[in-house]
Amino acid sequence: MERVEAADRVFTLAVPISPSTRSSFQHILYIKQHRAKPEEVSTELPPDQTVFVIGLPPYFSETNLRKLFSCCGDVAAVRCSQHGGTRCAHVVFTHRQSVKKCFKADTFPLRELFESESFWQDSLELGMKKWQSEHSHQYTDAPTLQRQVDAFMQAFDRKVEEERKEKERNLNKPDEDGFITVTRHKRSTDGTVSVGGVRKGEPPTKKQKGNTMLSDFYKFQHSKSKDESLALLRRKFEEDRDRIQRMKNARKFRPG
Repeated sequence: MERVEAADRVFTLAVPISPSTRSSFQHILYIKQHRAKPEEVSTELPPDQTVFVIGLPPYFSETNLRKLFSCCGDVAAVRCSQHGGTRCAHVVFTHRQSVKKCFKADTFPLRELFESESFWQDSLELGMKKWQSEHSHQYTDAPTLQRQVDAFMQAFDRKVEEERKEKERNLNKPDEDGFITVTRHKRSTDGTVSVGGVRKGEPPTKKQKGNTMLSDFYKFQHSKSKDESLALLRRKFEEDRDRIQRMKNARKFRPG
């Protein structure tokens, strides 16, 4: 937010405290010419064509500002912002002479403007109307939600159908070595059974993994397993013999 310096010329405008109130209380707008540091000068906010307005009422919209400052000349742009709890705006004019008119009291026919219903047509909502509007826009209405759900499901069905067709195109296709792995499909309603190829790179199932490893398939495997069984029996025999000897030494052995 811009700082107000002693050298700045500040002009004030009194506006109604709310658009629907004919109260004697008023809201004060403070207007000064826009100033920027040399390194911060922007073509969007030329200092000689821009005024800075601070203290905007909560109901004041960009359209209200355009209508108010159009009394000074053609308004090229309005940029509203908020700093903390204070609303402010930059009003950019098409011509430089319009900035000078902003600091003349007779430029703004305030009474005619504020008594005109067209001036308040685009004001921001306040109070209960604002809460009701925010609540109604928070949730999507049923017809719009149904259209969104239908569009999502149609896209999902198309994706599933494309994946199914892609799988069918890849069936019975040989791999790099020319082999086709055949799998059995479920029986169809007409009693026939179809077969198809498994895509290369698919991991084998648990059943397939079990069939790929056979025990005692080679002769050396059978001899090795026999030697291991005999060694296990000898070890158990020696353990039992040692246990009986220990029991005898402890005089706890009672032969039948």
